[in-house]
Amino acid sequence: MEESGLRLTGGILLILWSIAMFISGILLIFYGGLFLLFSIGLFLFVGIALIVVAIITILGGINAYNGNHFRIALIGAVCALAASCLFIWPLLLSLPALVFIVLRRNTFTGRATPIQLGVPFE
Repeated sequence: MEESGLRLTGGILLILWSIAMFISGILLIFYGGLFLLFSIGLFLFVGIALIVVAIITILGGINAYNGNHFRIALIGAVCALAASCLFIWPLLLSLPALVFIVLRRNTFTGRATPIQLGVPFE
């Protein structure tokens, strides 16, 4: 695989994850309350949280795909990984995305420069 192939794959995985979680959040908000009327507040809260995390993750995925701003891509991947505790299957997308983005951190450009392990800040 070429130098930035893992970075592109990580960005695509994050974008796919965010689309799936955005749809899951909408379904939780609109249809979750139909089945359990007493816990509609929980479904509303989790649905809104999934939508917010999906927006952050799609921004990270776009930055990873374009190769801009490593820190934003890393934040998006970490948010995706943290939100994967609600459902098991998104872990299959978020964990490889995080690994791929971190492995290719030196291929990113932009103002938010890559973090190099063992090198102090200048």
